[in-house]
Amino acid sequence: MKIRSIILSMMLVFGLSVPTYAKQTIGYSYNPNEETVFSPSNVAREKFNNPKGTWLSDGFLEISNPENGRIGIYAATFCHSPVDEIKTTIFIDQWDDETEDWNQVDYKSFTLTSENDGPLSEMILSFEVKGHEVNEWYRLRGLHVVYKGEDVEMFSTRTDGIEITKR
Repeated sequence: MKIRSIILSMMLVFGLSVPTYAKQTIGYSYNPNEETVFSPSNVAREKFNNPKGTWLSDGFLEISNPENGRIGIYAATFCHSPVDEIKTTIFIDQWDDETEDWNQVDYKSFTLTSENDGPLSEMILSFEVKGHEVNEWYRLRGLHVVYKGEDVEMFSTRTDGIEITKR
C-alpha cells in the first residue's frame, strides 16, 4: 500500500510538471468572444491601463474614417521603465454580411529594439492604410508586446467597428 502511494504520488508530480522558460504575462482588455459594437461615429478607440504590469503600462488603439477611402490607425504602447524591445501588431478586420462575422483582411507589424533605437519606453504609431473596399465596416485588433531580457509581457486591444467611406 505504501509503495503504491509513493508511485502514484511520483506519477502525479511528473505528470503535472511543466517546463518554464520565461515569465510571460498576457492580458486582454476585451473578452475575445464578446460581440463588437458597430459605432455610428467616424472614430472608435480603446485604451487600457495596466498598472500591475511589470513593464507594460498603458496602450491605446484607434480606428478612424478620414473619409478618403483609407483606414486611419493610431496605436500607442507605453512602458513603466525601459525595455529591450516593443512590438505592436495591428490586425484589420472587415465585417462579412454573409457569414455575420469579422474576417481579418490585413495586418501591420512594427518593432523597435533598444539595440537600434536606444532606450525604449514607448511606441507611437499613426498612419493610414489604403487598398480596402469603401462603404464597408472595419475594426482593429492590437497586440502590444514588450520584451525585457527573457521575459515577455503583452496585452490585447480591440476597437468597435466603423464604416470606412470615400466621403
